Amino acid sequence: MVLKNSSEACSLTQDILKQCQQLSTPANICVAYSGGVDSHVLLDLFHQLQQANEIQNLRAIHINHGLQSQSDQWQQHCQNICDGYHVPLTVTRLHLAEQVSSGIEEAARNARYQFFESELSHDECLVMGHHMDDQAETILFRLLRGTGLSGAVGIPKKRKLAQGMLFRPLLDTPRKIIESYAHIRQLCWIEDPSNQTDYYSRNFLRNQVTPLLQKKWPSYLKSLQRFSSHCEEQAELAEEIALYDWQAVNEQQKLNIDKLKGLSTARQKNLLRYWSKHLLSTTPSHKELTELLRQFHSTNRTQIHLSFAGSQVQQLGQWLVLAEKIKIREAFDNVEWKDLNELITLSNGFRLHREFTENGLRPPLDNERVYIKMRQGGERCLPDYRQKSTNLKRIFQELNVPAWQRKSLPIIYYNDQIVAIPGVFICQAFKAQDNETSIQLVLTES
Repeated sequence: MVLKNSSEACSLTQDILKQCQQLSTPANICVAYSGGVDSHVLLDLFHQLQQANEIQNLRAIHINHGLQSQSDQWQQHCQNICDGYHVPLTVTRLHLAEQVSSGIEEAARNARYQFFESELSHDECLVMGHHMDDQAETILFRLLRGTGLSGAVGIPKKRKLAQGMLFRPLLDTPRKIIESYAHIRQLCWIEDPSNQTDYYSRNFLRNQVTPLLQKKWPSYLKSLQRFSSHCEEQAELAEEIALYDWQAVNEQQKLNIDKLKGLSTARQKNLLRYWSKHLLSTTPSHKELTELLRQFHSTNRTQIHLSFAGSQVQQLGQWLVLAEKIKIREAFDNVEWKDLNELITLSNGFRLHREFTENGLRPPLDNERVYIKMRQGGERCLPDYRQKSTNLKRIFQELNVPAWQRKSLPIIYYNDQIVAIPGVFICQAFKAQDNETSIQLVLTES
C-alpha cells in the first residue's frame, strides 16, 4: 500500500493526532530532526497539528555528527526547513573521533541520547521518526547477536526520557507509506550517501537482507511485528515471575542463597537478570550469568566473587550482594585496626567496617591484634572452600577475582596469620563456629 493523494496523506496526520491524544503526550513537542525523509515527514506532520492548534509548542533538534563532508551543508538545510516552518531549531555538534574505537554507530547513538536527555524539559515530548522497517531491522539485528526476550521486543513506542518522554508515532507505519507521503507533500529531504554502503551492520540488513525477505515473504514486516508483540507478552510474564521470586528471595537488596537454590535454573537466571536490572539498570552478559551459575552450583564450593553487569557480585555468608567494582588504587600503608567497632580508612581511600552476619569470620581473641596489609607476593592460606592451603595467586584465579583488582585488595591478619580478604574468602581456621559470634568485614570506597 502507498498513499495516492493528499486526502490519504491527511489520514496519516489524523493517525498521529489520535496517537497523541491516546497517549496524553505533553503539549510541548520536540522533533529529533536529521533532515532525512523520516524526520522531515514527522516535522511536517506535527507542524500541521500545530497549525490546527492541536499542539501548543513545537521545536526541533538537529545533531551534526561531523562524520561526513556534507555535515555542515545538512545542518544549514535543516535550519532553512525549520525557518520555513517557523519552528525553532537547536543544533549541537558531536566530537566522536576519540570514541571511534568503541564502534562509531554505538558511540554516535550514545552521544545523541546524552544530548537529548540534557536538552529535554520535564513537560516535553521528544518524537523520533523510527518506522516499521526500522523495527524489523532492529529485531533481526538483535536476533543475530543472540538477544533474549527483552531484546526481541524491539524498539519501544514510548518511554520515559530524562525529565520528559520519548515517543515514536511512526513505528507502525512502513517506510513506503512515509516516502509516498513525502512525495505527495513535495518535501525536500537529505539522502545520506553512507546509507548505501554495506559496511555498517544495519545498512547491510537494509540493503541486502530485507529486500530478499520482502521478495520471498511480502508480509514479513507484519510477521516480525507480531513476533515482537508475542515477545513483549512473554517478557511481561517473565517480569511478573521475577517479581514474585524477588519478594521471596530478596532481603534488603540481597539474595538469600538457600532460597535461590530452591528455584529452577530458568527462574534463577530470570531473577538474577531482574536483580541486576532493578539495582544497576543493566543486565549481565550471557558469559557472566553462565559463570555465576557455574560457581553457584559447583560441588567444589567456592566463595562467589566475579564481575557482573558492570558491577560485581559477591557472596557474603548466606547472601549474594551486588556492589560497585573496586577501582584500581595506589598502594596503601599497612595499618593496625585497633578497634573493629570503628570504621577505618586506608591511605588509598578504601574504607573497612565490620558487620554482624551468619557463617562469617570469628572476631579476634583478646591476644590477637588485627592488621590490614597489602599483598606482597608469596602469601599462602587455606580458604574455607579448599582442602589444602595454596598461594593467593591461585586462590584469586579459582575465585575469578579480576587481575586488575588483586593487588589493591587488603589482606586481614590476626597477628601474623591471614584470616580473610573482605568480600572474597575467609580462611578455614578462622570461620565462626555455631556457638561463636560471626562477623563480616566490608570494603567500600570513599
